[in-house]
Amino acid sequence: MTDKELRDQAVAKLNSAYNNHWKKTTKGYVQMQKPLPANSEWALGEKDFNDALGLLKQIGVVAPVPEPIPEPTPFRYSFRGLYDITPTLSHPNGVGGSILTGQFAALNFSAVTAFQNPTGSVSALHSILTQLHNAGTKGWVWMSGFKSQAAGGPVGGIMRMDQHPSYGTGFLEAVLNYTAPVDGIPVATKNHPALNVTDPDGVIRRRYHLADDTNLDYGPSTMQSLTQDKWAAEFQTIKRFGDRIKALDPKACTSASLFRTSPDHITPFLQGKYTDEIWLDGYPNRSPYMETYIPDQAKLAEAAGVPYLGVLSGHAYGGSVILPTPAVYAHMMDQWQETKMRGYLVYAWNAPDVAFNSQPTLKAQVTNENNQNAQ
Repeated sequence: MTDKELRDQAVAKLNSAYNNHWKKTTKGYVQMQKPLPANSEWALGEKDFNDALGLLKQIGVVAPVPEPIPEPTPFRYSFRGLYDITPTLSHPNGVGGSILTGQFAALNFSAVTAFQNPTGSVSALHSILTQLHNAGTKGWVWMSGFKSQAAGGPVGGIMRMDQHPSYGTGFLEAVLNYTAPVDGIPVATKNHPALNVTDPDGVIRRRYHLADDTNLDYGPSTMQSLTQDKWAAEFQTIKRFGDRIKALDPKACTSASLFRTSPDHITPFLQGKYTDEIWLDGYPNRSPYMETYIPDQAKLAEAAGVPYLGVLSGHAYGGSVILPTPAVYAHMMDQWQETKMRGYLVYAWNAPDVAFNSQPTLKAQVTNENNQNAQ
């Protein structure tokens, strides 16, 4: 073989090491095992690289010995939330009912919904958080209630607390100031240890979710057909709601979820920075799979300078969102890990189409991803 042929083969091997293997390791990190399996993208890239050095050596080209390449570090997310509708821990439509039986712990989420219904008692949220604390997990607060559209509620039936008559009566303050023993010490709800999550940047955030996507749609074809001016007023209402919470709890991190993916639908909310972070749930598990949904949403949030969490689908709904297979779920996680998300949630309540708890292979995949993403 001529020197030129050896050189050409070496160049091809180097290109293969990067383009065919190492370039994929952003996704592959999460799947890494120790020791690295021989068929991992990282190991295959190293083989091509070493083969290229061998070919170059045959024509007298000796490459300097490279510094050892450290093993890739898996992704770490301290906030791995379960997004389900759980007014109580035994609510039949949620998976939160399994928390105290140990089934929830096996899934390795770090935080689960603590639902504050505006028609509930002022002590209910504290009670749920204490049960979570005693079970060894954290909670995030969904500040919403239920009111059917037929009864004057919003589309989807999820009513924001600030839409409810109780909001103006001091109910919010009564809930967050309610005090009861935790580990034998009197603690107010706003200081409950079950809300404390230390994110990778070292900041403790106590998450309060103010608005679900079903009552925060925006754009020329909105579900509720509100004008832009009316939506701007709604956004300001949400911000004032969050400001009231933060006046009570300085470590509060407010959020809303958005499922739209086009700029005209979600940019107005992002640019206004009405909440501290945004939860992006543009579920791509449709037919066909919408490959651009996740990166498009992430880019819009980053362009607006708003921190965000990724919301993965663990459900099916209305024929549009399709129950993800384990492979599809893994691909969604791969896509989210390529973004700058601060953490993630899995929307896994028992929607009318399918019950998450009845999907053992999907639950196994969710558990596997959570285990590898855990700190």
